[in-house]
Amino acid sequence: RASERLALDREMELARQIQDSYMPPPTTLIGEGVSVHTYQRKYHALGGDWVAMRQLPDGRVVVLVADASGKGIQASLVTFALHSLWASALAEPEFYPVGWLSHVKQTRKSWRGSTLQTMTIGLAVISDEELVYYSAGHIPCFVAVAGESGGRYVKTLRASGNMVGVVDDLSLVPARLDL
Repeated sequence: RASERLALDREMELARQIQDSYMPPPTTLIGEGVSVHTYQRKYHALGGDWVAMRQLPDGRVVVLVADASGKGIQASLVTFALHSLWASALAEPEFYPVGWLSHVKQTRKSWRGSTLQTMTIGLAVISDEELVYYSAGHIPCFVAVAGESGGRYVKTLRASGNMVGVVDDLSLVPARLDL
């Protein structure tokens, strides 16, 4: 049993290293007139929280925040599947948020098994002119905006949509903020 436990511990450490490899470090991405800062602190060695960013060829910045239900190995596997879908979208010349979220939903729907596995996803697309936030069951998007007098204030964007894995229709209604 001791050797089995040691082998399991080695596998868990390898799984943690793999998951950490696709988790971005604390990051600042500066696009045209936009800066995005990310930071993620893991609660467990393996889990279902994930954040990602990319800059599109047209200068827009896309920020993704996801949370797979559950904890540990099961949630980390769902997050890895989401990462794979994200990585495949990076190869595409265009990025369509609603189309990508629908693809995630369809992929999740194709999984067999009796375990209900859900995830929430928040997706923000930021350009010079606006920020558009899509929510598939995720919390609101909080944006620090520079005020006219030089100070900052926080704007809350409440988009709506269904969690991935609960119902067939995402019913996405994005929220917009003019910048």
